[in-house]
Amino acid sequence: MKRILRLWDHYALIQYKFKHLKVKYFSLLAVSTIMCLEAVQQVSAQGAEPAVTAIQLDNIKPLQIGDTIPEYLWHLPLQVVNHPEGLEAITLNDYRNKLIILDFWGTFCGACITAMPEINEVQQQFANEMVVIPVSRSKPDMTEEALQNHRTLQPLGLFSVVEAKALINLFPHGVIPHYVWIDPRGEVVATTASNDVSGANVAMVLHGERPDYTLKTYINTDQPLFFAADGIPEGAGLQQYSIFIKGEIPSLSGGTKARKTGNITNGYSMYNRPLVNMYQIIASKIKGDSIVTMGGVGKKRFVEVDPIEDVSKCTFDFIIPPGRADSLYVFMLASLNQHSGYTGRWVKRMRPCLVLTRTGANGGFIGNAGEQSFRNDSQAIRLLRCPISQLVSRLNWHDISKDRLVFNETGYNGEVDITFYAPFDDFANVRKQLQAQGLDLVEKEREIEIFEITKQ
Repeated sequence: MKRILRLWDHYALIQYKFKHLKVKYFSLLAVSTIMCLEAVQQVSAQGAEPAVTAIQLDNIKPLQIGDTIPEYLWHLPLQVVNHPEGLEAITLNDYRNKLIILDFWGTFCGACITAMPEINEVQQQFANEMVVIPVSRSKPDMTEEALQNHRTLQPLGLFSVVEAKALINLFPHGVIPHYVWIDPRGEVVATTASNDVSGANVAMVLHGERPDYTLKTYINTDQPLFFAADGIPEGAGLQQYSIFIKGEIPSLSGGTKARKTGNITNGYSMYNRPLVNMYQIIASKIKGDSIVTMGGVGKKRFVEVDPIEDVSKCTFDFIIPPGRADSLYVFMLASLNQHSGYTGRWVKRMRPCLVLTRTGANGGFIGNAGEQSFRNDSQAIRLLRCPISQLVSRLNWHDISKDRLVFNETGYNGEVDITFYAPFDDFANVRKQLQAQGLDLVEKEREIEIFEITKQ
């Protein structure tokens, strides 16, 4: 007989204040699992079990490692889809005295889905002693569709909790997949990434031992990293802050974040990014975003004299007083140089270049009347009434010039009508076509500004 589900009549009142959350653990060990940034979704209010009405909601706080599962949570009805017995709801109490692993996932998360077959094998290995309960961040219909039809999930025959706002708030996290371990005694013993959900680790927990897994906790990136964990009160008059970490932080997704005081950007954060990419971003911010894009002009102006050998992901969080915000990225570069083992700097060097010139009086490339149009595909590049700067940009972007920058020295800055055809990596081919239209590419040396990286 199906259990009748009546959720959320009172849970809609639950307001968890994450600013009170104290991060107890964090790890700087690298992990190979690629995490997906979780999508924040609003959950609509529905009905609730009467037993929950007695809970003093103001006293409920997110659960952390070392906490014991409160009694009300054991009996909280959890809506499910695709249950093999046709149930519409379960409770954690159905699995009491077992190791319970809550698997927070979403249909949009490729890493979550990829991990599920191996985790299901672990569950089958300890079928009488543990259970993995998927908890979906996606809508119920999308979750059910994925479980029943996705080629990876369908053979597993999994069910999933849905509309799980209470669990999401009780176990806050910034990245999925996210796994909450509740041991047979009812204690939250770990929150981990997927690579730590292994048979060896499960066996240790079942025997009351603590595996050497990488703990994963919620980090509020609206504050400086580990700000709350260090006991610094929110709203303190922070003047300068910097932290540089080598090694992936499982609790954070890969990304960047500008930090502002009012309308002034006086801080910048980069999470779980290769060191070389940090230098690319900072160099770009100093000189302009078009300078160090990893293609075209930027690629040719970013020179690793000593290639960065450290391929691990790093995290860098940096804040300065608002009054010095104009030099934010200069200060960031100096700090990164101090701690990374490398030195990155903008310098002027004589470099081989290609100079775009005119050939005689032939002005066949000069734009004529008509509508502006631009074509750039694998077969041809065609510019009609486009700025000559756009032609130079295309020449820099493709492999025509290899590692050499192209400069416009035609003395002409107006519009052009130019067409040339593939192969674009054949310099002689492109040069011949340009010559037929009154232009040429000539090899020269020019002093140019490049961003240069050397090992300390």
